[in-house]
This record gives sequence, C-alpha cells and structure tokens, in this order.
Amino acid sequence: PDHDLAGAPDIDIILVPGGRGTEEVLAKPAILDWIATTAAQCRWVTSVCTGAELLADADIREFYLGVGETGRRSFRDVKTYRRRKRWSA
Repeated sequence: PDHDLAGAPDIDIILVPGGRGTEEVLAKPAILDWIATTAAQCRWVTSVCTGAELLADADIREFYLGVGETGRRSFRDVKTYRRRKRWSA
C-alpha cells in the first residue's frame, strides 16, 4: 500500500469489499472508524457482498450494495442489525 489509514488522502468514492477476512476486520475498531470517517466525506459509499456488514458496523446508514447470493444473506443480516440499532429506513 502507498498509505496507511492515518495518512490516506481524501477520496470521493469508498468501495468496501466483502468475502474472506470480513469477520477479521469487524474486530478492528481502527478500520471501522476509518470507514465511518471516510464515508462521511465521500460522494459514493458502496459495498460488495459481505462488505455491507462492515458498513453497518461503522454505522453507515445509506450505501449502494452489489450482491451475489452470499451478499443477499449478508444483507438480510444487515437489515436485522439495522432493526436492532433502530435505524430509520
């Protein structure tokens, strides 16, 4: 990588990938904090598959989601998570 989280430049689009490693990232508050801070400044916030779980844990409430079957199951988990946190739809 060219930058660490602290030195990353401003960006317009954030795409949070899913797949293997998602659960590992969920246990890293520094990455979730970076996602939350960065997404607040982006024009586009997107995820693929289980990356939606990372956005939900970072308390991102609106984003574009690209999914396959695994992502659909993950998105159902995110919707359940949203209900638990009492997010508005």
